Amino acid sequence: MAEILPLKGKYYGTVVQFEHNGEDYEIKVWCDDHFEKPFASEREIARGWRADEEGHDHVESALGYTIARIIERALTEEGY
Repeated sequence: MAEILPLKGKYYGTVVQFEHNGEDYEIKVWCDDHFEKPFASEREIARGWRADEEGHDHVESALGYTIARIIERALTEEGY
């Protein structure tokens, strides 16, 4: 089953892991969406994320997390 891996410290990408034919694969989602609001994903906000003086810090973006969830759902629906 496809799954989004937990966050690890200061990290700005999102990793979707899945298995196919006995092999493990990862899809890494990176988005340069500094102008999107909110910038940080709901997972980052739940962890206590606070913006730096420029309005962001090295975090998983809201857009990246949304895209990763779409990928995770599609892979799961296809049986991965």
